[in-house]
Amino acid sequence: MIAAGIVPETGAGFVASAEGSPLAWLRVRGGVRYLLTSESESHEVAFGLVVASVSACWEPLRVGVLAAGACAGVEAGSLRAYVLRGAPGDAGDHPWVAASLGARARLHVAGPVAVELSADAVAPIVSPRFTSGSDAGATLYQPSVVSVVGAAALALQFR
Repeated sequence: MIAAGIVPETGAGFVASAEGSPLAWLRVRGGVRYLLTSESESHEVAFGLVVASVSACWEPLRVGVLAAGACAGVEAGSLRAYVLRGAPGDAGDHPWVAASLGARARLHVAGPVAVELSADAVAPIVSPRFTSGSDAGATLYQPSVVSVVGAAALALQFR
């Protein structure tokens, strides 16, 4: 997984999820995402993200071994600040709640194995603004209004 806009630098991370299909055209997914720690431009603080998410995907395109569609979801978790230099300021865990909207494509390879690509726009609903411990008015970092998260994954499908 690659994310841009949630933490200061483009960050890499991991995703684990499970999904079901209550209707032929609808897939519901629950999962967790861990975004590795990324330093701010000032190198004073670093940030990491852990969230749990739920999303629903509509897959109108199903042709042979290919399926594609749109997804919408919500996520909640913690955006953690680590102080590397200076006063502690806003160190620690801060709430993160966001909505997502994106696209997904899945290619069935063989047996239960599929390859999946996804891209999501993520907009925070609850997002912290991190300030300096020495100058409370100075913003060290604030996540983007809209971030982009892309992922490539191997999926195991059991029916």
